[in-house]
Amino acid sequence: MRPSDQFLALADQCIPSGPAHKLRLIEEAENRAAKALHILEREIPQGMSITAEAWQDLRESLAATLLWMLRFGLGALWLDRASGCWIESQRELFTRLAEDSDAIHRTFGRPARRLVGIHGELSHRHHGGRSVASLEFASGLRLIYKPRGMALEGWFSSLLDEFDEEQAPIRFRAARVLDRGHYGWAKRMAHRACHGEEELRHFYRRSGGLLCLLHLLQATDVHYENLIACGPDPVLVDAETLLQPSLDAGPASVLRTGMIPVPRVDGSDFSALGFVRERHLPFPVDSHCATPVLHLRPSCSVPVEDSAGIAPELFAQEQVDGFRLTWNWVSRHRSLLLDYLEQARDLEIRYVVRDTQDYYLALAHALFTGNPGAVVLPELDGERTAFSFLLQEEHRALAQLDLPRFTLSADARAIALNGASGNEVFPRSGYAAAKEAVTTMHEDELERQLARMDGAWQFYAVARRLLCPLQG
Repeated sequence: MRPSDQFLALADQCIPSGPAHKLRLIEEAENRAAKALHILEREIPQGMSITAEAWQDLRESLAATLLWMLRFGLGALWLDRASGCWIESQRELFTRLAEDSDAIHRTFGRPARRLVGIHGELSHRHHGGRSVASLEFASGLRLIYKPRGMALEGWFSSLLDEFDEEQAPIRFRAARVLDRGHYGWAKRMAHRACHGEEELRHFYRRSGGLLCLLHLLQATDVHYENLIACGPDPVLVDAETLLQPSLDAGPASVLRTGMIPVPRVDGSDFSALGFVRERHLPFPVDSHCATPVLHLRPSCSVPVEDSAGIAPELFAQEQVDGFRLTWNWVSRHRSLLLDYLEQARDLEIRYVVRDTQDYYLALAHALFTGNPGAVVLPELDGERTAFSFLLQEEHRALAQLDLPRFTLSADARAIALNGASGNEVFPRSGYAAAKEAVTTMHEDELERQLARMDGAWQFYAVARRLLCPLQG
């Protein structure tokens, strides 16, 4: 769910506003967006062609952001700042696109000269309102632009290609990537439903294989927005949380990936494979109105047209088969994966300190008080108190209406902050944990992970039967 859609949904449910007032706000948002677009048009690199439809896409994207700000009563200072950040981020995107035109053509096989469509805000806002965008060109080329380095995605894509060349039993697929250091481009993967039960079984078998590899690579955050079902192929489209360190020095559980459901009493699940039904997520942000509800819907991660017609727990055996096949093959070819891990030890990874919804909840609270710069985050508890030193940086980012983003290298034990490493809070790096997991692979550990998979899907099936009638 795009941030603009999320905040507009909250405003619609909690801020009384008549039709005439809403119309005035829409007009103001569109007028401000048009002025920003006029400024941007004068700064487009020479030789770049952008159709009227693409310009309209840009205008609508900014107008949606400005509209939710207006609905929350943010003044001209906030609106001007948002427009200025948007102009700067779009200027940056178009400059990079012009400079990389030849490299894009070589990498993806089609020219990126005439832009016919662009859709922004496909991710959370970071670093001055920057976010992921989807671009479509007259040549038929479709790209994803990410305003951060994509070396880790490129590494993962090369690893999967190597597995295919070595005839791994599970066929893996990844998006082609062009990393440019501080940003990058990737082929946009199109969602396609499976054609028949045979393709569906292939999808879940390959998902099991992918789950095995992600588990060994210490991946986390593989939720429904980070996986695309491309027919029988599950494709990971965001690999920035591979090689994750842990505050726990013990071996990781397969459930840590987030790709399959984690047993919870309330049945909540946003895993890549388990989230197949619309969920109504309560969002308690203001005591003066009824608790608003966000309606989250699965889409591209579901391998069928109608998500209501799929029960992923019925394909648990296919996942187990794919996991076992991949585990046994990697165990026999572990030197290949270990060699690739050496290439990744200096790559940048992202570490997620808090659940993203915790940030949005705190930001929404501040918006309802009329002071978005005064965000209050709950104190970290338990072992996560080790991250308390990041609180100031979290507040700084949220005060700019951005979400905090923390990084470190795969072989580091300390989160990088303002160009310097902080305290070494992790007992070992993500690289070291992955290396140990691959080096010590054995049959007993395989059976432990398979048992966790089986237990997770059994719990998921029971929770669905009990809770689905209540969730609508």
